[in-house]
Amino acid sequence: MKNKSIAIGQENFKTLIDDNCYYVDKTQFIKELITKQFNGAKLFLRPKRFGKTLSLSTLKYFFDIDEKENAYLFNDLAISKEVELCKQHQNKYPVIFFTLKGVTGKTKEEFLNSFNAQLLSEYKRHRYIEDKLDKGMEINVFNRLLDGEGDTHDFKIYLSLLMKGLYEYHKVKPIVLIDEYDVPLNSAHSAGCFEYVVDIIKEMFSNGLKTNDNLKMAIITGCLQIAKNQI
Repeated sequence: MKNKSIAIGQENFKTLIDDNCYYVDKTQFIKELITKQFNGAKLFLRPKRFGKTLSLSTLKYFFDIDEKENAYLFNDLAISKEVELCKQHQNKYPVIFFTLKGVTGKTKEEFLNSFNAQLLSEYKRHRYIEDKLDKGMEINVFNRLLDGEGDTHDFKIYLSLLMKGLYEYHKVKPIVLIDEYDVPLNSAHSAGCFEYVVDIIKEMFSNGLKTNDNLKMAIITGCLQIAKNQI
């Protein structure tokens, strides 16, 4: 048997498994999510280096309907013993997964550029939903975000628009995974742009997560409580 390696700082679940790295099996928490809290939005607060990103990456590969070819990643892990649960939920949901850890800046323009750069990948990954959006405003917003040219208003409806398209395409409510939501707020506070950035994130979360009938479940991670950040 090939000796396992130790991956320091690796946050991608697939890479850990494929590279035969040591992995502490915590996949049983997927069963807890499904059987106890499988609806609405949840905030998980942990200090840095506590495995928040790896946990969300694990959830993405388990739930994402576009990752069926990677179902083998969970072979021999604890969750694989829950046969009926896996049959019902594994790779059955459209998933939106992004991190805000790279959204930083010193001016409003720099923050807007950071939002575009950091959130672009999910619109590219799900570009197949374009035909399910209404012509006009929705298509214009979708194309600006797809081109990395989103403005303040575009990011306020970033989540809700993507969720609508995914639901219309798959006829399954999507799961949303948001990592390090509070990094832009810390950076904006130091730069004197806190009100500008918190307004974008507050509206994005409100439109996408608070009163959105298309949402199955959302998990947000960070270090700071949302209520203390006016969200």
